[in-house]
Amino acid sequence: MKNDDEKPRDSARVAHVERTAGWRERGAFTEVFLAQISKPEDSQAARRFGRLLDSAILECDRGDPASEHYLSLELRAVLADLRRLEYELAGIGRLPEDCEIEAPRDLALCRLAAKKAFAVARIADAIEKAIGPAPRRGNGRTNARRR
Repeated sequence: MKNDDEKPRDSARVAHVERTAGWRERGAFTEVFLAQISKPEDSQAARRFGRLLDSAILECDRGDPASEHYLSLELRAVLADLRRLEYELAGIGRLPEDCEIEAPRDLALCRLAAKKAFAVARIADAIEKAIGPAPRRGNGRTNARRR
């Protein structure tokens, strides 16, 4: 049970996430990650740094957007984000098993999250099937010539 002095901070944090989250907003960090930061001012600082980092990365030459390699990389990145979202939603869906959640609204939200985890998994599975298996990574050695 939370004490009364924790409630305003948690409420402010939730309002902060809801107010700033949007699909048009770019940044290096997800809202799920930023929501874990307890102080709104720290979350805002991390969000600003994420935007700066995102802008710097977008300035780099990433290749031809029309190439198959580029598209596969972009979709693999989306796939990784979807798998992370699936994981987060499934975790929320399991909260009633792990915690003492009894409020009907909270239980309904947990069921919704579990259901949506399956929906996100189906989307991710379809993308994964379309782009094929991820290329194998090397053995950790550099590409330097042997002497």
